[in-house]
Amino acid sequence: PPAGRVRTATTTARIARQPRPEPLTPLLGVGAILLAWWFLAQGVVPRAIQWLRVEPNEITLEEPYISRNIEFTRAAFALDRVEGREFEARERFDRSMVEGNPRIFENVRLWDWRALDAVYKQFQEIRLYYEFNDVDIDRYRIDGALRQVMVSGREMELENLAAGSQTFVNRHFKYTHGYGMTMAKVNEFTEEGLPNLLIKDIPPVSRDEELRVDRPEIYYGELTREYAVVNTEEAEFDYPKGDENAYVRYAGSGGVAMSGLWRRFVFGYKLGGTPLLLSGYPQEGSRIMYRRQVRERLQAVAPFLTFEADPYIVLHDGRLSWIVDAYTTSTRYPYSEPFRAVEDRGDGIPRPIDDATASEVRGANYLRNSVKAVVDAYDGSVRLFVYEPDDPVIRVWRRIFPDLFLDRDDMPETLRAHVRYPVGMLLIQGLVFAKYHMTDPAVFYNQEDLWVRATEKYYGHVQPVEPYYIIWEPPGSDSPEFILMLPFTPKNRQVLIGWIAGMSDPGSYGRFLAYKFPKERRVIGPQQVETKIDQDRHLSGQLTLWDQRGSRVIRGNVLAIPVAGTLLYVEPIYLQAETAAYPELRLVAAMYDDQLSYAQSFDDAIAGLYGEAAATAELSAAAPLADQVQRAQDALDRYLGALGERRFEASSDALAELASALQALKRGTTGADTAASTP
Repeated sequence: PPAGRVRTATTTARIARQPRPEPLTPLLGVGAILLAWWFLAQGVVPRAIQWLRVEPNEITLEEPYISRNIEFTRAAFALDRVEGREFEARERFDRSMVEGNPRIFENVRLWDWRALDAVYKQFQEIRLYYEFNDVDIDRYRIDGALRQVMVSGREMELENLAAGSQTFVNRHFKYTHGYGMTMAKVNEFTEEGLPNLLIKDIPPVSRDEELRVDRPEIYYGELTREYAVVNTEEAEFDYPKGDENAYVRYAGSGGVAMSGLWRRFVFGYKLGGTPLLLSGYPQEGSRIMYRRQVRERLQAVAPFLTFEADPYIVLHDGRLSWIVDAYTTSTRYPYSEPFRAVEDRGDGIPRPIDDATASEVRGANYLRNSVKAVVDAYDGSVRLFVYEPDDPVIRVWRRIFPDLFLDRDDMPETLRAHVRYPVGMLLIQGLVFAKYHMTDPAVFYNQEDLWVRATEKYYGHVQPVEPYYIIWEPPGSDSPEFILMLPFTPKNRQVLIGWIAGMSDPGSYGRFLAYKFPKERRVIGPQQVETKIDQDRHLSGQLTLWDQRGSRVIRGNVLAIPVAGTLLYVEPIYLQAETAAYPELRLVAAMYDDQLSYAQSFDDAIAGLYGEAAATAELSAAAPLADQVQRAQDALDRYLGALGERRFEASSDALAELASALQALKRGTTGADTAASTP
């Protein structure tokens, strides 16, 4: 080989001992470079752009994104359908308004649902195993007129059975169903202060032929959590009948036939275990009913829908059915703001919303009340009626399950008349609308016109106003409408700024209205009505006296009711003695603008607003009490002062005045005691 190219054994060995480069070293170098670029791209560069470019020109640069967020969020929560209007909020209220709007004033709700629920439980549960789960508000045609009513189904609550009666046979074979319902107008009372019931007792007794109940049995309801076996050798209890009981044999198609040993084995394995498998009561023709709780049943049929937390019972064609609102949701609607299920009440502290439906749709940025579900209380049949056929989500589900859904027009008219705008839907829409009613990007960016729910003092606690149903006549219409409404105030203020409403009647169902008050007018809010009551010397004195003498004052919902361009406030006030099981209506407070009137009846309270009755006329015992206490105190002070100064004639006069004041006070207190303890 040429010179310099000779490789000795020593050189070869030295080369072999030198370390060779690791194959991962170049990859690590590339990774370090990428990591540095990622750090710059994710951290330094965005902050630098935000600081140097965006912040000095923020509104201009973010305007297109804010505009898209507003537009798509409003569309996602169906706020693009809103019918915005201005409410005049007149300062006039007179007899002509009352006479010209009789259907509004005869439907003002004076019964609070908690108070009425206590009365129902006391007088209409009949037996300890029956239970009224809650009270729902609806409307019915009674004597040809639309009347707002409060209804409740009488369900079977097995947990109320005596401990010795909690047997396997009683829970699954004998006590299988509830029975009937109660119904009362929202504003009628008997002379004893009880509701004037339209449907009552067992078997159901109806005051009107249109309200007859032909099939009162409730096999499927809100409280039916366990399975039941019907048409067995064990007599099935139907309803109490004097000193005896009436028994029945099921005549419907609900449940599944328990024919054959194999079915008994399967149902025993899945539901009742050995007792059901070995029981000798099932026979040919026996049927087993399970998934009888309404929402549980619906979730099993359509688990892809979100169901309203509170089903409501409806009487139609002599039968009882449950109507439940169902929602379609999504988290993938572009540019739309997710619903957080919290609200700022004006103090900067986000609080969870006390509503089950709002909690269930938390995180969704698209919402539609697409389906009305109907569950028959007797046979458990489920029908799903589509009320939003253009909803893309429900259109997909209809293609997947073509036989599951029915069209809106397929719903019988007797059921359609009781469809309501759902509380959960209006509440969620209202909370989104409180922010997204601002459509100008600059105003939205600065949050210049943020709304919050109005507040009220309800059962001793200040809380946001919940959506409530009323009968209302829209401007330009001469027919009453059943609507759901919710008032709002500006952030950190108590005056009203506007209210929203959802229409419920068949001809206008789904319309979403938003009324704003003139900015140059001050319109009082519900909390200011509460303050006005607290500051009224006579009324607050009477309420304080009642609250201290073995009874409890309960202040119901403050209802803001629009009437012919005027906003009328009505608040019922109840009194419940310590020994009483239910409260009794004692006073009704009515207010518009800054005028407050109160009396023991709604008509007198309204008359007091336009000067035809003294606002305190019905409180003959209440008004003097506060004055008499002060009079007695002043007389005692004068007596002690004159006696200390040895002015015996003056002390004698003061003592006589003290005796007179105490005697008058005794008479007034006795009257208050009598009123407080009236059953």
